[in-house]
Amino acid sequence: MNTEKYVDPNPYSDYTKAMQPEACDPMAVEWHNMYETALERAADPTVLDGHTANVESAMALLRCLKGAYTTDPLVFAVVAATTQRVMSPAARKCPLRFWGKNARDVWSEALLAHAGESTDAYVQMACLDQLRWCGKPSQAAAVRAVAEKAKDKSVKDFAAMVGREIAK
Repeated sequence: MNTEKYVDPNPYSDYTKAMQPEACDPMAVEWHNMYETALERAADPTVLDGHTANVESAMALLRCLKGAYTTDPLVFAVVAATTQRVMSPAARKCPLRFWGKNARDVWSEALLAHAGESTDAYVQMACLDQLRWCGKPSQAAAVRAVAEKAKDKSVKDFAAMVGREIAK
């Protein structure tokens, strides 16, 4: 009979160790607690509406997206909050603004444009991920065009999937 005790090679198999904070790498909840006030200010509906006032303001926010692991987490939070805002019932109550375009139109057009013009796979994936939630069926062909143009296989595959999803 084997009396040797099994030792899991995964250093984080023990939940306690996995949940220990590291000074240079805070856990999400720690980061959130440190930046709670900034997050509240950034996610204020009036601030979010400013990001969709026109395509230029939307693109200004999207240009803050950087390559892998270099984007400020607050920027990602604002991008996601903007997507939520344009899809909220409150935003849909006032559909026409600024030259006849509503916030969803402005935001999804900017996401699509930035995904198409960026050469960074990480930025493209971030934009495509947001388009999954706010893209419109009329944009499906343009999303598939991003897939065809992309150099990175993961972007090609994801853009093709997003194109199929929003086409429905």
